Amino acid sequence: LLENAINGISTMRRGINFNEVWGYTGGIIIAQNSTFRNNRRAIEFMEFDGANSSFFQSCTFETTTELNDPAIKPAAFVSMWRTKSVEFRGNTFINSAPSGTFAFDERGIGLFAFDAGFIVEPFCNQLIFPCEEPNHFEGLYRGIDAATGTISNGLITIHDNEFEDMFQGVLLTGVEYAEVTDNDFEVRPNVVFNNSNMPYGLYLDDCTGYVVEGNEFENIISSNNCVGTFVRNSRDASNFIHSNKYDNLFSGIIALDDNDGDNAGDGLQFTCNKFTSATATFDMTVLGQFADGNIGLLQGLCNSINSPAGNQFSHSCSQVGSDADYYVSKMDAQQIYYFHHTDAITAPQPGCYNDNYQISLSKHPMF
Repeated sequence: LLENAINGISTMRRGINFNEVWGYTGGIIIAQNSTFRNNRRAIEFMEFDGANSSFFQSCTFETTTELNDPAIKPAAFVSMWRTKSVEFRGNTFINSAPSGTFAFDERGIGLFAFDAGFIVEPFCNQLIFPCEEPNHFEGLYRGIDAATGTISNGLITIHDNEFEDMFQGVLLTGVEYAEVTDNDFEVRPNVVFNNSNMPYGLYLDDCTGYVVEGNEFENIISSNNCVGTFVRNSRDASNFIHSNKYDNLFSGIIALDDNDGDNAGDGLQFTCNKFTSATATFDMTVLGQFADGNIGLLQGLCNSINSPAGNQFSHSCSQVGSDADYYVSKMDAQQIYYFHHTDAITAPQPGCYNDNYQISLSKHPMF
């Protein structure tokens, strides 16, 4: 048990007054079946060149009450700067302090990384069937916060984890080729609607080359200002939000600003996602202004059974009003070509998308 520390373990030399001694950073930390409790920060990884064999397996990182100094609030359980390949398998990251102990944005972060690559995946315990023990994030302000500035230090993999009762699940900023797959995101809305700090499952800001697939996003209470997935400024490259499920949310997916390129096959595509009838306002939303506010010109194709966009819409505009399937805020947004299967659920329903947004619907002739 390691508890009640400002910095539990650091891979940086500190002076007599705990000041940083630059030039002396790096190290390997291995922890199994360990508990880190009520620390401002449990683990601090500083710059380390080369592969890093550090890993955390079946550990508990927890905040259960105010810290020893109530003026100090939880930061991140683990922070990483200029490291690569640190692994997290089968751990729990939880703030279980009673309601009112911390403001919603003071409940801490699970993992924070800058210019760092890492892996967050289940631990396979051969004595249990099925063997996978996922990482579990609960009751935090944000589960994972990772950004790339000037140096890329390997891939970020976030696979098959549980995010329960979270204000914000995962924020990635400037990250290339991240994998966010097969996670469960359970988002808790803020009591007061705040357009500048909305609750969400996943936010991709200025990212590209990502794999976002097989995730499930849901809001856990009826008060609803939650978003499943934000995508902002993916720009020219062909990127996909693919085969995810969205349930009981203000909006399933929101695309912000510049998510398109000059060529027909460029830009962001939404494919094979499922939006339940409980999605509160919009299934897919495109927001922006001036020259921005577009997604890829082509949404799917019709040259094979698997090539249409394949999304399943909620068709809930009769309950929540118009534009529920597909909404855009920009009056002069470019026309998109949306290719879909013959099933009615795979096309935006007439009256359920914004007439100001030019949509050309094309049905696959056979499927």
